[in-house]
Amino acid sequence: QGEAIGHEYWHADGVTVGYHGRMRDGRKFFGKVNYDDTDRFEVDFPSETGHIHSNDFSLIVGDGAGHIRLWQWNGESFDGPRALAHHHSSMKIQQAHPHPRFTSDGKQVIFTSDWTGYCQIYQADVPDFASLPEIP
Repeated sequence: QGEAIGHEYWHADGVTVGYHGRMRDGRKFFGKVNYDDTDRFEVDFPSETGHIHSNDFSLIVGDGAGHIRLWQWNGESFDGPRALAHHHSSMKIQQAHPHPRFTSDGKQVIFTSDWTGYCQIYQADVPDFASLPEIP
């Protein structure tokens, strides 16, 4: 297995690109870099992320392992994951992948699931991070 970077996305500032990746030794990480390849910052990250998104580096949402999960930056590393919701998606087709996204104010997460048999859009409020259950 080689190095990989994936699920790149723009932060709300329109300057920073967030992403996650894997090193050749299998180590996983979250990262961010300015559009002009300046101010690169990466931090080890052992959890299963799935597709990720964030408005900035303070709170990240992902859809890995059947949950809409959150991680919170504590200044040195990420706390979590914490479960925001179980998405129940089959992920059989690309349209059924949850691909969670924060609203612009960061108060809600929007995601897709086909748990009813059809792809639907769902919205979950984001409570205080510490109030959410910890998950592996």
